[in-house]
Amino acid sequence: MIYTDGLTEAQNLQAEYYGDARFAAAISAAPAGAPALLAHLLADLSAFIASESLEDDVTLFVVTNES
Repeated sequence: MIYTDGLTEAQNLQAEYYGDARFAAAISAAPAGAPALLAHLLADLSAFIASESLEDDVTLFVVTNES
């Protein structure tokens, strides 16, 4: 997984950061598979920031080996 700091530095309406701990918890709670993991992480970020605008770009790249 590769991501930019815009993801962990995203803030909610209370000016709290999404942060590394929340990101790690979201990864742990996500279903298996790259598409499901990506969808889960983006949904969690969206729920966290609610109506707050992102101040930085967010890039998230997920690759899995399903052989």
